[in-house]
Amino acid sequence: MVTYLFKCMSCIIIFTSIFVQGDELILNNGEKLIGKVITLTGGKLVFQSQFAGKVNIVVKNIKSIETADRITMHFIDGTVLESKVVTTEDGMVKLVGDSADTVAPFTLNTVSEINPSVVPAIKWTGDVKVGISSAHGNTTKESGNSSFSVKRKTEESTWASSMRFLFSRDENTDGQLRTIEENITLRSKYDGYFNKKDYGFLSGSYKKDHIADLDRRVIVGFGAGRKWVKTSKALFMTDFGLAFRHEMFEGANGYSETDDSLSAHISYKVTQKFTKSIELFHKVFYYPSYEDLSDYYFTSSLELRNKFTGNLFGALICLLDYDATPAETADSTDIKYLFNLGFTF
Repeated sequence: MVTYLFKCMSCIIIFTSIFVQGDELILNNGEKLIGKVITLTGGKLVFQSQFAGKVNIVVKNIKSIETADRITMHFIDGTVLESKVVTTEDGMVKLVGDSADTVAPFTLNTVSEINPSVVPAIKWTGDVKVGISSAHGNTTKESGNSSFSVKRKTEESTWASSMRFLFSRDENTDGQLRTIEENITLRSKYDGYFNKKDYGFLSGSYKKDHIADLDRRVIVGFGAGRKWVKTSKALFMTDFGLAFRHEMFEGANGYSETDDSLSAHISYKVTQKFTKSIELFHKVFYYPSYEDLSDYYFTSSLELRNKFTGNLFGALICLLDYDATPAETADSTDIKYLFNLGFTF
């Protein structure tokens, strides 16, 4: 039994060691260390070993070094190189690139400073909002809404997606409950930055509204945008591009209608932080058809958010949808007011 457990543990250690990546140091006395290069200054290398912890090693005692990630190396003569590094048997520094390896005319002893290259951080943020109301007695009405949003941001790009669901029903004169609101909206957008202000984008949205006889509205767009104002308290950005808009309406008595159009994509986003706890969010999307400018879709959201404590907040939200060519049984304008409790992460 002990032998069997020993074999299993040995297999696990060997298997997992294949996937453990780290920097490797070999000292002049033959000792090997696996871990992470922290920094090098004053002829001493700070190394975070997997088993020995953080150790300080004099450079002249290092026979070779191999890094798993790119590092920045400063040499005594002022040369600065950034690459994965492997020192050769004769002590020369070998730069490991994507296409070819290069042996630099330097030895490890001529390195004055080493700094790990900063990898662009990936930042995830988002929020969840919920609103519920219920009335029973002289008036019977139940309604609820929920939304979820998530954003992934790096120095090169931003990806954001959101979902909102609204539901409401009341009691008619016969005492029967009827659904008076039921719709879902999904939206996603990817921004790839050209520089700190300009970017290209790809976006998509989907909406289904049972009450408005909207089976689906799908909009896919692309174009370019610019961040005109970006501070710690304010943001103003605009998008311009092309979009394909597909709408499918289905209702009672076999009613069915489809509308496809190539549209312009025009939108803007504004955020403004008034205090540490109060913030405003405003978005507008406008899609006019190139074939007929009177055929357009316009949607807007305005949210005033008040942070209570920690990650908990309250939000007053106004939603506006305007479809110039709605279903024959629906109105063009749809306005909703929501009060939500939310949690950020």
